[in-house]
Amino acid sequence: MEAFLERYTLSESEVTILCSTSVDVNPTFFDALEHLENIHADCNALLITEHQRAGLEIMEKMRTYRNISYGKLYQWMQNECRTMSRPDGLMEVREVAKRAIQALKQDDQYFRS
Repeated sequence: MEAFLERYTLSESEVTILCSTSVDVNPTFFDALEHLENIHADCNALLITEHQRAGLEIMEKMRTYRNISYGKLYQWMQNECRTMSRPDGLMEVREVAKRAIQALKQDDQYFRS
């Protein structure tokens, strides 16, 4: 049971990192986001077994967390873009902003190519 929960659920701290506006976007956010995406993808395996209902429920919960997380990331990125300009007119792009752009590219709702 413990292995199942580890594979198919986020920890409380991961949910807080992904969903709380009081927690900043940082490398830990992206680790939690990757775990969320892995859980969502792994649920496909449940859909072809007798655990379809559990798979669908987990996917729905992950979809909710995903929507909140990407909304948080999008808002953070907008704020980050406002602070990228330097006095010399150049832009300074932090590594975490680069990771944010890569993550947002995964969702057409937030990033259109």
